[in-house]
Amino acid sequence: MRYRGALMHVRVLVVANMYPSPATPYYGAFVKSHVERLEQDPRFRVRVAAIRDPRKGWLRSPWKYGSLFTDLVRELAQFRPHVVHYHYALPTALLGPAVELCSGIRYAITLHGGDLWEMPQRIPKGATLLRHVLSHASHLIVVSEAMAHDLTQFMGEEPRRLSVINMGIDTTRFVAAPPASPARLLVVGQLIARKGGDIAIRALAEARRAQPDLGLTFVGAGPERSTWEQLARNLGVGAAVQFAGVVAPEAMPHVMAEHGTLLVPSRREPLGLVALEGMAVGLTVIASRTGGLAELIHDRDNGILVTPEDPGALAQAILLTQATSQSLRTTMQERAHLTAQANDVSHKVREVAEILLRIGRGTGIE
Repeated sequence: MRYRGALMHVRVLVVANMYPSPATPYYGAFVKSHVERLEQDPRFRVRVAAIRDPRKGWLRSPWKYGSLFTDLVRELAQFRPHVVHYHYALPTALLGPAVELCSGIRYAITLHGGDLWEMPQRIPKGATLLRHVLSHASHLIVVSEAMAHDLTQFMGEEPRRLSVINMGIDTTRFVAAPPASPARLLVVGQLIARKGGDIAIRALAEARRAQPDLGLTFVGAGPERSTWEQLARNLGVGAAVQFAGVVAPEAMPHVMAEHGTLLVPSRREPLGLVALEGMAVGLTVIASRTGGLAELIHDRDNGILVTPEDPGALAQAILLTQATSQSLRTTMQERAHLTAQANDVSHKVREVAEILLRIGRGTGIE
């Protein structure tokens, strides 16, 4: 619909390879958070086509993506969007160039890390397909400057329309709480090798030699759980490590508030939203100096940075946090809180909305 030559509202179809369902409310919750805020903007009408099943497998994945692409085609016909916003480039945005060629509907892509770093190696001719999909996009969004650098290297030149906009956090849910003991350590995220849970366990074992009351809780699920449980037992800290499993999104702020120190020992991290969530709640954040984490955290100012894959350095940082006076920890937490506020999801969605508005209003669809 047009009004005096301008669209009264832009129809946006959001396509994502992960999105929450009643059974899995944590799955892609950050995408839903964006969609909900975009829906509140009267300039837009929003629909979603997404995968809501987190289960994996060589038989299940083709079925899931086949269903996703079927939903995409149906929404193109029924909803007739002015712009499609894909979360994750491959395989999610695989049909983007063909859709634009056949219908004139342009698209934007938000890359989240794995689609740039891992997917080109996981599917046949992945690098060629990814360059094709990215080169035809009207706008590319990455979640950190580190990813922007890696994307430019991958493409061979800096993309013409590229923005760095992270997904942000909901600071109305993640609010400052009374400080818990810094000896209560927390790791939140998928239990996968890239997240470095084994590094946290080794660091805990080393740090407990100097401070035996340290304890570590993992929140999340993944294939490395049994391996990490065995590692903790082998290192003699099995009783000090708790695996709490998946926590519902609405309970996460409370779980965080029960701990005093958040560890983010990732081997590689596109951004690390969990670090921002910990900052907002008031935890002292100790993170690997990698990717977007090194952009969010300023060492000894709003958190502590350590060398990736170095349990000894992480153990020293944990002990440093324990020895730091409450007043100094409070100062660090106050600065961290300001960082979290600056990365509120509402601010980030407004940036994305302007991009989608420009693309949508440039589409020749009535």
